[in-house]
Amino acid sequence: MEIDLEKFAARLRELRKQAGLTQEELGERLGFKPTTVSSWELAYRIPELVSVYRLAEFFGVSIDYLLGRTDDPRPVIGTNLENRIHEGLVFFTRLSNLSPKRRKKVLQELEWQESEEEEERRRTSRKAEEEIE
Repeated sequence: MEIDLEKFAARLRELRKQAGLTQEELGERLGFKPTTVSSWELAYRIPELVSVYRLAEFFGVSIDYLLGRTDDPRPVIGTNLENRIHEGLVFFTRLSNLSPKRRKKVLQELEWQESEEEEERRRTSRKAEEEIE
């Protein structure tokens, strides 16, 4: 699906002005350069997904509203997909804030946990097969 860059730009500008913020103030609050905010509002550039998510969360609107896919600004809370995206972005943000050494340890722990989970599934599956026989 195409993103309506003009609608995104207009909505971002409108939300920023409703919040009483300049481009510079918005950039400072969310860690964007003022020139980046300006390029989005002028429809010169499209932000990365993480940036769109942060903007939507900051303004309390849905990503779909910000991107022009709906006219209802209310965020959809509780959908499985949106929850998984949120969890993934939170995890990614927290992971990226760690030192490379700690990041590696977290990823190793994650791999270990995944292997344990897989082993548990195999044991459960074997047990179920034995009960059938």
